[in-house]
Amino acid sequence: MAEPELLEILRRGPEAWNRYRDEGPDARTPDLSRADLSSLDLREADLRGANLTGANLAEAKLEGAILTDAQLSQVEARGAHFDGATLHRSRMTGAQLGEATLNDADLTGADLTRANLVSARLRGANLSGVQLQMANGSKAQLDGAQLPVANLKGAVFSAASLEGAKLPGANLEGARLSMANLRGADLTRTEAARAHLQRVILYDANLTGASLVAAELMQADLSGAQLPLANLERARLERSRFAGADLSQVNLNRACLKEADFSKSDLTGASLVEAELVRTNFGGAKLARCRMSRALFMDCNLEQAVLQDCRLDGVTLSGLRQDGAVTSNLALTPADEAAILVDDLEMVQLLETLLMKARWRELIAPNSLRMVLVLGRFPEWRRPHLDAVRDQLRGRRYAPVTIDLENPVGAKLRAVIENLAHLARFIIPDLAGSREFMSDIQPFGVSLRGLPHQAIMPEGEELVELPGIWGKDPYRYRDTDHLVQTFAKSVLGPLELKLASVS
Repeated sequence: MAEPELLEILRRGPEAWNRYRDEGPDARTPDLSRADLSSLDLREADLRGANLTGANLAEAKLEGAILTDAQLSQVEARGAHFDGATLHRSRMTGAQLGEATLNDADLTGADLTRANLVSARLRGANLSGVQLQMANGSKAQLDGAQLPVANLKGAVFSAASLEGAKLPGANLEGARLSMANLRGADLTRTEAARAHLQRVILYDANLTGASLVAAELMQADLSGAQLPLANLERARLERSRFAGADLSQVNLNRACLKEADFSKSDLTGASLVEAELVRTNFGGAKLARCRMSRALFMDCNLEQAVLQDCRLDGVTLSGLRQDGAVTSNLALTPADEAAILVDDLEMVQLLETLLMKARWRELIAPNSLRMVLVLGRFPEWRRPHLDAVRDQLRGRRYAPVTIDLENPVGAKLRAVIENLAHLARFIIPDLAGSREFMSDIQPFGVSLRGLPHQAIMPEGEELVELPGIWGKDPYRYRDTDHLVQTFAKSVLGPLELKLASVS
């Protein structure tokens, strides 16, 4: 219990109290526990180290007070005024701070576990390293507050305002912030797994490197937000808005993106493996180098979107709108295997159906499609060369399908090679660097042997033959420009003559 003489001094006002603290030999840790200090004027009072456990501070005026290392557990401080107060390392577990004002207060390292902060005002407050586990800050105002590495695990801040707040490295695991305003907030490297963020406003927020695994972000607004390297695996993002957001290298594996809006967003290098995309809007989005293996795309808008160098093995596509979309180098095999590359989503859909269903071979006659196989090794520096070859084929209304042997031949290519050979009209093997990949061809070379072919090869490079697959005389080109200039006459011409002779 508080000592009566201490209460008497305190009631005389902060000047008398501070003088006592300066002069009194036993004033280091004053015991004010369970004292009734409601509505007292304690502005700028020196209460450092004081024991105020269970005290009544309702409506008290504590602006500018010093409460460093004070014990404020279970304190009743509804409507109290702590503006500009110093509460370093203060222990405030279970404190009742509803509608209290702590604007610009310094609570660095304070413990507010299970505290009640409903409708409290903490604008500009410093909450660095604060413990807020299981605290209730619903409708609290924390605009511009500093919360780096703060611990809000399991806390409730529904409908709170944290506009422009700084929370880098904060722990929001399992926290409830539905309908909170975090516009322009800094949430870099935040841990928010399983957080409840329904209808939260994160417009222009920075979530770089944040972890939101299995978080609930339904109808959230992340327009213009920064999310590079963020982890949203298994997150629920139905009807959320990401318009104009930076989602480069974000992890959206197995996330639910039904009716989400990613228009004009940047998803370069993003991973959407097994993601659920139903009526999702990617209009004008950048989707270069994305991993979309086994994802579901149904009734999505991809108009004006850019899909280049993406991985789409096992993907399901249905009802896509893609007017003006730019697509190229879409891989149908896993990343560690030799690639089957196509240039548009219709070919992805067609080949995923035809190649994996052997019975289609019985329904489609050989050469009935204008598909052409281009086989070789095409690392990044040779992609312009590959693009030039495919452009020549497209110019003659052929549909090129590339087999890139940069990686070892995998199970999927071995399983579908006979179907590919059945559907293709002819094959153009580019034998540049053939010594390094010829042995990879041998397991399925017999499947390609019956196709009309015209091998091509750079001048001066030694031919490595694999008997029984291709002839001894490839067409030799000086460089890519030379190949383009002579392609129609020296490559396509002979191939079309071969086709005419067997038709």
